[in-house]
Amino acid sequence: MMKFGKKVLIVEKAIKELPAETMFDQMTQQQRATWSSNLQMAIILNRGCKFFSRKLEDYQRSKITAVFYILNFLALMILSILMFSLINFAIYKIDQSNYVLTTKPSLFIFFYYSANTIWGHGISEVAAASNISRVFFLGELLVTFLLAVILITIWSSVKSEREADEIREAIYEIRKQGDEMAGFIKSEYGYTVEDALTCLVTLNLAGMLKVIQFLSQYEDRKELDS
Repeated sequence: MMKFGKKVLIVEKAIKELPAETMFDQMTQQQRATWSSNLQMAIILNRGCKFFSRKLEDYQRSKITAVFYILNFLALMILSILMFSLINFAIYKIDQSNYVLTTKPSLFIFFYYSANTIWGHGISEVAAASNISRVFFLGELLVTFLLAVILITIWSSVKSEREADEIREAIYEIRKQGDEMAGFIKSEYGYTVEDALTCLVTLNLAGMLKVIQFLSQYEDRKELDS
């Protein structure tokens, strides 16, 4: 993206040949529009890199990944319970002697039975009474063990992810790209990023000012340790 930006956001040769002192006065309206638009896009690329590197840093430090992992874990647990509910209910429908029930048979009661089974204990209302129903009871206990292993793995993964070298390297590389774009603005337009923005505002050419201000919200924060 930076390479593409450096190719398309260059200053026109005709503008470069104008005297610096009277450059803005001698530009045509079209040249002004193109010059200011390209300069603003260059600033947005610079600020965008800083912005997204900060967002990635915040992501690494936050607990948002843990939330997603837990939601996925809960979804997997619910899916497992539902699957065994349907299996157990189907086995009961095939042969009612496979289970002993002390309540009215329904899909809900088998869902309740499976939900309790996955936590390692049954319920008094439903009990496995044949080998096939007992096999699925043991199968659900095995799923419970696997879910416990997954939960431990998630905890370990979240813990290690906060210190992942890959994320730190990505943050560094994105920020480096932003610095390179700042150097491009300096060499191509003759301004630092801050001076370029001031110039655009002074000339009333900063049509993308709000976008730039939004992307600049992290500029005052301390840089990530290298």
